[in-house]
Amino acid sequence: MRNCFGTRRRSWGFNYLDVLFMSIYNDLVSFLSPMVGGGVALAIGLSISKKTRKLKETGLAAEGIVFNLENGDDRITVTKSDDFWSFFNARYPVIRFLTADQVWITGKPSSFAHNLYKAGQTVKVIYNKEDPAEFIIDSKLNTVLAPLLQGAGVILLIIGLVVFAGKI
Repeated sequence: MRNCFGTRRRSWGFNYLDVLFMSIYNDLVSFLSPMVGGGVALAIGLSISKKTRKLKETGLAAEGIVFNLENGDDRITVTKSDDFWSFFNARYPVIRFLTADQVWITGKPSSFAHNLYKAGQTVKVIYNKEDPAEFIIDSKLNTVLAPLLQGAGVILLIIGLVVFAGKI
């Protein structure tokens, strides 16, 4: 009987190459998983931070209203009504606000806003002067989310490096 490498199995039931490749695979996964996860979290955190900082420095503030709530993903259908399952049925706010040029803007914010707002609620928005459709909701969550993601990303990268250093 031949294994996946085309060699015959030894009588004791395993091949040394199988063990070697499985060991290498486990080593790679053990340090690559936190490295990739950390890199993604760090990149998202930096992106959110950059966009938020740019809009806060150059944008204009306005008061908006949560005009509507839309489903984030129509493929998700949740039939349970308790709080745990409602978290997965994400509803994102559609905000309506008046710019300094007296133009009504209605759209979804480019910041994180998930199940936090109710229709009719007033919110403070910061929008881009050149493109008012690009706006964020000015909230504590947006201020805290980017550094949290960046911190988690750095921690995961350090874990990956420590695991890698232990394998050498």
